[in-house]
Amino acid sequence: MMVTFMESGMTFKMEKDNLFRIEKSQEVIRMQSFKPCECVVRSGKFLDLIEAKSSAPNPHSGDKTDFNTFYKEIEQKFIDSLLYTTGITAERRNDAACPVNVKGVQLSVIKYRFYLIIKNLEDRHLPDQMECFKKQLKHVIKAWNIDDNCLKVLNEAEARRMNLIV
Repeated sequence: MMVTFMESGMTFKMEKDNLFRIEKSQEVIRMQSFKPCECVVRSGKFLDLIEAKSSAPNPHSGDKTDFNTFYKEIEQKFIDSLLYTTGITAERRNDAACPVNVKGVQLSVIKYRFYLIIKNLEDRHLPDQMECFKKQLKHVIKAWNIDDNCLKVLNEAEARRMNLIV
């Protein structure tokens, strides 16, 4: 059964049995300092961690503070979601909102992909945003042996082409 939901002005449509709306989990909401991404989705041999934003600061503006703060927050969302989901799959914690298809992944063979979808991002800014995203998460991809190509910054059009949104 497919479910749809709205985030940052975009409509996501995913298979219910593969979708963990981590941001809506009551267990996660009770963890006050925890900052999750929107969702974790099982897609074959992958767990896709997805964060959606309506916009992002311009990396070419004179003040880099907003840009750096933005990516620090994004980093925390992906790390918190990765750790929480791994805690579930390693049976260190339980969350009734997490479907069996996500809970039951084998950590030794599952691959992770991180998607940051920025609705109003112009194509010309994609490379700069991608560079900063990878730089901010470099330590995570090294520690977890995540392929560099599994980190993506997408705008609305790219996300639609990849069937992440409708």
